[in-house]
Amino acid sequence: MTGFRLLNIDDPYVASTMEKWSLERLQAPPKQESGLMDGVMTTEAALMYDAVFMVAVASQRATQMTVSSLQCHRHKPWRFGPRFMNLFKEAQWDGLTGHIVLNKTDGLRRDFDLDIISLKEDGTARGFVEGSSRLTKRWSKVCAHNSPL
Repeated sequence: MTGFRLLNIDDPYVASTMEKWSLERLQAPPKQESGLMDGVMTTEAALMYDAVFMVAVASQRATQMTVSSLQCHRHKPWRFGPRFMNLFKEAQWDGLTGHIVLNKTDGLRRDFDLDIISLKEDGTARGFVEGSSRLTKRWSKVCAHNSPL
C-alpha cells in the first residue's frame, strides 16, 4: 500500500514542534481528539497549526487595520478584508507542512512537497524519488469525487 505524507518528520523544526505537542498532550487531561496518532501529529492538526500561524503573521503585519465590534446579523463586509487577504497571498514562510506559498490569484496553496510512503510489515518506509527524498509537484486543481475543492 502506498500513500502520501505532507509532514516532513525529518525536518528539525517539525520534529521539535511534534515533540513539544506530544509532551503537552501527555500533561493535559486525556481528550479523544488530540491531533496526535501514536505520538505523530496528524496532517489535519499540522494544517490547522499552520493556518493559525498564518493568521497571526498576517495580523502582526496589519498594523493600520482596526476591527470594530461585529454584529452577527449584519452583512456588512470588513473594509480591510481584501487588504488582509493580500497579506496572506504575498507572504511566504516555512510551517509544519513545509514551505507555504499561496497563489496570488485564487489564494490556493501551491508548490508543496509530499513524501511517498509505502506500508511494510515492520512499519512505513519512504519511497525513493530520484534526486530527492521528497516529491515536489505543482498542482493546478485538486478534485475529490469529481468536485473541485
